[in-house]
Amino acid sequence: MSFILTLFNSPAYIIWPVDRLGISAFAVMAAGIIFGNWHWRDYQREMKERQWFLFGILLTLAPFTALFLGFNLPQWGAIPLPELSLEPSGGTLMILVALPVVISGWVLGPISASLIGLVSGICLAYWDTHSPYTIIEFVAFSLLVSVAIRQRYRTAVFSILRRPFLATLLIACVHYLLNIVGSFFWASGSIVEKIDFAISNSSVGVVALAGSFALAGLVAEFALVALPRVDGIKHKLKPSPSESSIKVRFLNYVVSLTLVLVLVLLLVNWFVAGRSAEKMVQLQMENIARTTTNKIPFFFNTGQSLIVRRNDCP
Repeated sequence: MSFILTLFNSPAYIIWPVDRLGISAFAVMAAGIIFGNWHWRDYQREMKERQWFLFGILLTLAPFTALFLGFNLPQWGAIPLPELSLEPSGGTLMILVALPVVISGWVLGPISASLIGLVSGICLAYWDTHSPYTIIEFVAFSLLVSVAIRQRYRTAVFSILRRPFLATLLIACVHYLLNIVGSFFWASGSIVEKIDFAISNSSVGVVALAGSFALAGLVAEFALVALPRVDGIKHKLKPSPSESSIKVRFLNYVVSLTLVLVLVLLLVNWFVAGRSAEKMVQLQMENIARTTTNKIPFFFNTGQSLIVRRNDCP
């Protein structure tokens, strides 16, 4: 892991999905983020002169925090995109990239955080990961962190989510699934190749993004202790959806169980695909070694014949 001053030394480009399924998935995810901002619009703070000034400062800082000061992470088994002769991309933890987003999400609200996250996500997508789904992941992470910090439900889980540092750690689990889904639709090739690429590259992608959000959440945690009223929230705590509706509680259990089953299915498919690819490579190497070994006596006989013929010449 090495320190880097800026990402400007890397080439700037985005590799868009080549199939309709990848483009459709990107459009659906973008529409989901827009719907999430509309659904949670009540968490957005009323913007006055002071709030607009803070938003302008954070929006201006977003490109600089995304492109300066970071660490190159180990690849951890990452593989390049199928059918493309490129090195594995991504894996850069930018130290300050999530700080404007977390501050905006805590003080201003999810819409402001999403707009700033859009700028930061575009910078990372162009200069680091080269994936358009990085924009979706960053904006979604920004939206969820802001909603988690500003919600006012009273149960223990929601109380934990109101802590910026703990919220970033818990939402990182959701981001892991989103990262796998985005990588799956970004890659081209067969389903096995897509799953192998998505899971093989998930570790470095999740650590890079979740690590930056965890650092920003830690800073916001100390700021929350020092400035507990800066968020402008005056609403009292209210019952959570699971307390007020049995239907919602049942849906929460069903959704949680479904996510766990999907994750287990992805891991099993990745394991099976990895073992199959390993056996194929091993079989090919054995065939090459056997072919080479069978040809060695021929080269020996040819060499001996040439030596004997040369010695017989006067």
